[in-house]
Amino acid sequence: MNMKKDKNIQQLLAKGETIKRDFSISQRPIKLTRFLTYRIILPLGIAPIIIALAFRDIRGLFMVIIALILVALFPTFLNFLVSRIHYILTNKRVIVYANFGAIISTIIDYRMITDIRTSQDFNARLYGMGNVYIESAGRHSPTVLSGVDNPYEVISTINTLRNST
Repeated sequence: MNMKKDKNIQQLLAKGETIKRDFSISQRPIKLTRFLTYRIILPLGIAPIIIALAFRDIRGLFMVIIALILVALFPTFLNFLVSRIHYILTNKRVIVYANFGAIISTIIDYRMITDIRTSQDFNARLYGMGNVYIESAGRHSPTVLSGVDNPYEVISTINTLRNST
């Protein structure tokens, strides 16, 4: 954890509360996106540049270069979004912490959890990731821990921490 995030999270913790596990959205799809972008899509993008240069099509060349720049920036943007969301399991609560300029946090006391379930579509299962849904008393919709690695392990950790409180 960096110091700024650590300071903000420490403010969320109650007295005597300790962090047992801190994790984020899985990096596996981002690594695949980065691989596809830099190893396949961008090298293939050189062909339209060569064609545009051969036909002296400056407008087409400009459009291809702009498109390639946007494609090249996509993995960086995706990584930026993912790095802003953290899931924290403490000895007392589940904390969903998101920092997109404004800090948004959802806090669920283990005593308030009524049900925990997971879902994995085909692609998520290939990556070994999924979503964890936490139902709690007093909330109309579940809190979702999206795109976590090993969702069954996360559920097991939450259940262990719930039983120890």
